[in-house]
Amino acid sequence: MSLSEAQVSGAIGDIAEALVKVKKPLAKVNLDGEQMSAELLADRKDCEQKDAEQEAAKRVQREKTKAKDAAYHRLWVKGSGYLDMAIAAVEKDSDDAKNLRRIRSRVSRPGAYAAQPAPLPVDVPERTQ
Repeated sequence: MSLSEAQVSGAIGDIAEALVKVKKPLAKVNLDGEQMSAELLADRKDCEQKDAEQEAAKRVQREKTKAKDAAYHRLWVKGSGYLDMAIAAVEKDSDDAKNLRRIRSRVSRPGAYAAQPAPLPVDVPERTQ
């Protein structure tokens, strides 16, 4: 199981601190604890910056989605209103009006791709408890 971003970020801080504390033993094996610590902290800062950029992009995307949805809603309301005016113009009870109303019913009628209801479970006597 992988760690969360917060867990990684916190653990990296602890590791960086530990590397500085054990810099003398690390130096004995030709490792620079302070440099390793600084490298980890710089990498963590880079990750946190990328995370902040991603969160900002998600906020922008949510706002764009809301604006797009609102635009489509306004378009449908306007088009539906225009359809109502066309139906009234050809007299509401005429054959032309009936044909025009089919436009709206085609939109609201589910297509062949619409989800079918899930089948009900079947009791299997040997499986009942």
